[in-house]
Amino acid sequence: MSVSSSSAATPVHVGVFGATGQVGGVMRTLLAEQRPAQVVDLGCGNGPATMVLAERWPDARIIGVDNSEAMIEAATAHDVDGRVEWVLGDLATWDPVSVGSPVDVITSNAALQWVDGHRDLLRPLVDALADDG
Repeated sequence: MSVSSSSAATPVHVGVFGATGQVGGVMRTLLAEQRPAQVVDLGCGNGPATMVLAERWPDARIIGVDNSEAMIEAATAHDVDGRVEWVLGDLATWDPVSVGSPVDVITSNAALQWVDGHRDLLRPLVDALADDG
């Protein structure tokens, strides 16, 4: 599913993996150049977007975090190659240090805004990023 902006000058379509159009072109270029070692998807749900990340960066350690046991079980069932580390965890208390080393990419789609005090979570997440993350 895509969402389009109403601006004819700068069309933006947001899909499963980023945006298209002028903004999306820049995002895709930046992401294409990245070779992350560790990627974390916060609020991964049943895992389809996380699996896209795993396909995009096959050499990276991919971690999906969600607070629903049912979602983690469903994600694990879809991940037939065991490519992703699925973690049951509450985003309000999940510590990025638990990954063990700086993270190159942290992504979240429609999850953080539901966490009470989510703005307070942003600084620790940014601090957990690698220098070039």
